[in-house]
Amino acid sequence: MWVVEGLGGPSVRYHVPMAVRMRGRLDENALREAVRDLVDRHEALRTRIVLDSGGLRQEILPGGTGVELEVTRVVDPSWLDQAVLNAAGRPFDLGTEIPFRAHLFSHGEDRHILLLLIHHIAVDGWSIKPLAKDLGFAYSARLAGMAPPWQPLPVQYSDHASWQRDLFD
Repeated sequence: MWVVEGLGGPSVRYHVPMAVRMRGRLDENALREAVRDLVDRHEALRTRIVLDSGGLRQEILPGGTGVELEVTRVVDPSWLDQAVLNAAGRPFDLGTEIPFRAHLFSHGEDRHILLLLIHHIAVDGWSIKPLAKDLGFAYSARLAGMAPPWQPLPVQYSDHASWQRDLFD
């Protein structure tokens, strides 16, 4: 197995975790759909880095593939933080999986932690806020029973990668 993580092999060094504690009722189906909507909207979240005979290449998966909301029911609330840390500590294999995971930890009907784990190859400090905003927008739309009425993004990951490649050619 080949993993893009620098020279040291699989690592959590490049993980960008975003954990949100939530209180109150949560519609898991709406959240599941909103997470899929988010990944469909942002190519960077569904791009694998594949090593083949030609070297490294980006492989952007089509929308609708590659992500599921993992749900864990936590019986003892004292285990909740450790369960989140364990999930955040699982390395990515960027050659076989996308650089994004979503995990919901629930304790009872009204206590939840949503963990979004993103590899730094797909996100930086500037892009966290728009991703969180898009997820909230998608969740609100799904609660209303519809797909989010997105405006198209002006630039996608592949556009940015092409621009960078042209700079160095």
